[in-house]
Amino acid sequence: MTEITERVEPLLSCSLTGIVRATVGVKGAVPLVHGPMSCASGHRPIPLQAGQEPLVPTTTLTDIDMVRGTGDKLEESTRKLHDVYQPRLIVVILTCATSLISEFHRARLQAISEELGCLILCVDGSAMAGDEVEGYRLFVQALETALADRSQAGDVPTGTICLRGLSPTDYGMSHERGTLADLLQQGLDCRVEGTLLWEFDLDCDAHWLRSPSVPVGWLWTEAAAGWTPAPYGVAGTRRWLVGCGRALRREFDPQTISDLSGDAAELAAMRRSGELSQVRVAVEGLSWWAVGLGRFLKEELGCAVLLSTDQPALEYQRQHGPIADMTLIDVGNFELLTYLDEFQPQVVFGSSYMRSGPWHWVPFYQPVWHPIDETLGFMGPQGALRIARLLGEIREMYA
Repeated sequence: MTEITERVEPLLSCSLTGIVRATVGVKGAVPLVHGPMSCASGHRPIPLQAGQEPLVPTTTLTDIDMVRGTGDKLEESTRKLHDVYQPRLIVVILTCATSLISEFHRARLQAISEELGCLILCVDGSAMAGDEVEGYRLFVQALETALADRSQAGDVPTGTICLRGLSPTDYGMSHERGTLADLLQQGLDCRVEGTLLWEFDLDCDAHWLRSPSVPVGWLWTEAAAGWTPAPYGVAGTRRWLVGCGRALRREFDPQTISDLSGDAAELAAMRRSGELSQVRVAVEGLSWWAVGLGRFLKEELGCAVLLSTDQPALEYQRQHGPIADMTLIDVGNFELLTYLDEFQPQVVFGSSYMRSGPWHWVPFYQPVWHPIDETLGFMGPQGALRIARLLGEIREMYA
């Protein structure tokens, strides 16, 4: 396994990005970027990825504001935002500039919150706070603290759980959420009733913050019983359900998933034939998705695999062994294209940045700027066969 870590053109953005992605999943929430106009305008496409209005207001600070103090402008902007949009939650996001000057805003925002009757959170979205994965986590932590009095686990019906760590901006998850719920229902007899954060209602859904949950997506490293990547492939689906069973203290019976045996036999036959061993595949995405897909491609189909992802993917491979021929950490955009030119994949699962090249592009990771049909998912046993057959068709094209 070759490991490469670069920061010339990073895959991940600052924590502000993750906070906005999480905010999109809360009903009636509006972010307020406390900083220069450039920080907010660059993130306006994020709500569009969830089919929402590109609403990312900002306090539009200037250098003079930084010198004189930003508190008054923050208060003015917060009140105006409330008057115009009537939100249920205002998420004030600090940028690098406002985080560095270390003004204390929380007491002032608390007073405004009580006056307006609107919940206001203040979250550090600067690069110093971490990347966008850490930003998502910081938002969830702030929300849990703010709703602690409403989130009583006793309100959760027995046998129901929630998926913890998704965003409506995650590509393809509007369909894959149903696949995950079906797998948990069949394999562990657990009914998924909530998803954090997905159409999250501050009043009706607060109990999901402290209910039995399965960490996935952005929060998959929260799993105390061991990290389990996304359920791609037959073996990957088994591993995921076993991991979820450990977390939920339930036993997984493989017989409950009717597709596992038959699909495993078909995939094993394809692996023995060696027909996909010459296919080279690159995967761009966050580690929960990328590791799950990469391991399936490498171990169950025998493909050569390149991963471009985040740090937990490297830590996972150090614990469980290599699942890719090359792993790039935080490499994106043009720099990733240079590595793809060297790796020479026939197939790339990734963002629209990877669309142009001498390979077959499969939309997999945001941003995806082109209208794409998301109805066919890749998770679970049926998704595994869908991927295998797609690769088989592409192999014929390159033969």
